[in-house]
Formats: sequence, structure tokens, C-alpha cells
Amino acid sequence: MREVVLALLALAALAISATVVVVEMPDVDAQKVIVWRAIDGDTVETSVGRVRLVGYDAWEWDEPRGPEARYFLNYLCGGTDYLDVDDLEPRDRYGRILGYLWCGRVFEVGGIYYTAYASVQKAFLLVRPDLVKRPLYIPPDEHPYWHWLKRFTVAFDRPVKLVVLNTTSVATGRIFKFDNATQIVLTCGVYKVYIDGYEIANLTSCQDTKLSIEGAPATTTTTMPTVATVTETVTVTTTVTRPITVTRTETLTVTKTETSTVTKTATQYVTTTATVTQTVYVPYVDPISYVVLGVGVVLGIVGAVALAKRR
Repeated sequence: MREVVLALLALAALAISATVVVVEMPDVDAQKVIVWRAIDGDTVETSVGRVRLVGYDAWEWDEPRGPEARYFLNYLCGGTDYLDVDDLEPRDRYGRILGYLWCGRVFEVGGIYYTAYASVQKAFLLVRPDLVKRPLYIPPDEHPYWHWLKRFTVAFDRPVKLVVLNTTSVATGRIFKFDNATQIVLTCGVYKVYIDGYEIANLTSCQDTKLSIEGAPATTTTTMPTVATVTETVTVTTTVTRPITVTRTETLTVTKTETSTVTKTATQYVTTTATVTQTVYVPYVDPISYVVLGVGVVLGIVGAVALAKRR
């Protein structure tokens, strides 16, 4: 009887000592992409093109919180991440891809490395709502914004040491630990559950779930698979400061423009042609007078001839 009790106590101690890690993952149909940079708080340039993130409208670059929204998106992403293109409306009228983005970050828990992926939509709507002008729903929409706000409960059949790596963890860079936890409330999404590095469940729905940790491996197991490989690239920049003498040669080209004012006096000769019209006044003589005068001259000549003949 004593051996049975000790065995049960050992199993109970083993269960409590087991570390359960809940890790948020991308959607099941998301594909890997490389995020080059954030254009603003809701648009990114990726290896597959420019992507407009669905579900929220961030402050624009030239608005009060715009630069901070862009910085936050750059902080979340910038590596090999996952994009789920909206199946109902793949592109908008500007030709941009419409979709949902998950950005990963590596965490170390008990000597094991896990990559947790933050939903960018959830990070803006739940972690930094101050950077969002408004939630955005433009139908059709495969995952309306309220999908990310729903919650469900995951319960365990006994107390466990719990570590949650989800959107909040990725967005804040913190690890959330709970001792002797019996349940956890999560936002909707895709999660994997591990016990000391071994995957025991894959949660793909938003329904309340109860998990059993029967058969959990002992924490003293030395061979543990890692779920992520961490490659760290360190760039070292050396700055050398020394005096530098700079000789500067300048060639000055001067263009001189002179303006001269010349005043000319012109003498103009004007030839005037005058037309003088002279009016001659001729006394008016009545035509009858000419007739009488002519008759008188004729009579005079005739009388003179007759007189001469008489002599």
C-alpha cells in the first residue's frame, strides 16, 4: 500500500513539474513570405508583392500616430513570416494583395527553443489599439476583425507549469509563466501545445478544450527535440575616427552682363505738297445779249457797205 501511495505521489509530482508550453502558430493555409519593410501601419512590402492587411485601419504616415504605427509593424515583422491571402477577395482595387500576416519570434523555455507567431491583426487590435483609427470590415472578408477578438478556454486535467507564447508575447518580447495553472484563456487562432518539448495537441478552433497530460515525459529526459532552429547573425560595425585634411578647389565662373542706353536724335525732313485751287470769276452774260450784239454787228457791216456804194 505504501508503494502505491508513493507511486501516486511521484506521478502527481511529475505532472506538476511538467512544463506545458502553448505556442501561437500561423493559420493552416498560410504560406511563407519575406517581409521587406512596412509602408505604414497596415501595409507591407513582401517577397510576393505589396500587402494590405485586413481587419484594421492604422494611422497614416502623415497623421499623428502614423510613424509609431509603422515602427510597431516593423518591430513585429521583418524576416521569414507567414501570409494568408484572403480567399474571398485576394486583391483590392489598387492591385494590392489582401491578407493576414503572422510574424515569428524565437523564445527559449527550459533550454528548448520555440518559435511563436503573432497575428499582426491581433497585435494592433489587442496590444496596441491606440495605433488603430478603427477596426475595418469590408465584405467579403474571410476573417472579420471580431474573429480575432473572440476567446476560448483550454483546461488541463491537473495543475501544470504553464508558459504562453502568443501574440502578446511576440508583441512585447515577454514570456508569460503561470505556476500550478489549471486553465488558460486564449484569443482565437491556431495553437500548438507542448509538454517539455513534445507536441501533445494542435488547437485549430475557438472551442473550449480540455487537455490531458497523462503520459507526459519526465523533466529529467536529456534528449529533447527542438521545435525551432535559431540562427543568429551578428553584424559588427567598427567606426574609426581620425582627422582628415580636405583640400577644396573651387572654380568660379563670372558672367558679366552690361546694359548700354543709347539716345539718338533724329532730324526728320517733311516735304509738304500744297495744291492751290484758284477760282476765276467770269461775269455772267445772258445768251440773248450775244444774239443781239451779233445782229447789230451784221447790220453795221451791211450799212457800211451800202454807204460806200452810194459815194
